[in-house]
Amino acid sequence: KAAQFEAPPPPPPPLADVDVPPKTSDVVPAPPSSSAPTSPGTFTVTINRKDENAKLGVDVGRADRAIRIKKVCAGEVEDHNKANPDQALQPMDLIVAVNGVSGPANDLLHTISTSNPLVLTIRRF
Repeated sequence: KAAQFEAPPPPPPPLADVDVPPKTSDVVPAPPSSSAPTSPGTFTVTINRKDENAKLGVDVGRADRAIRIKKVCAGEVEDHNKANPDQALQPMDLIVAVNGVSGPANDLLHTISTSNPLVLTIRRF
């Protein structure tokens, strides 16, 4: 006995091109903007050191032309973060310039160790 196959049903007719406004419950407001993006971008922060011996309070790694923040510890950066949550530095941020100086990581580290205040240009990915 031969098997009987049924043809698939025809496809539904195409939908009409009609603009349907979203329901009020579907509209999500945009988040408030801040000067330090949580998304990728570049921004600057200023850190005023209390004295020349004050610890910055970051564990860092050297990149080719930047310093990568690995961890924020007790110190000037932590104090800055508490006082300026909208400009908080966080792990994986890159310091790409210090007081307008960019270049190799060693140059950036030298500028950090000899300057006050510090104007840090941060790149976040």
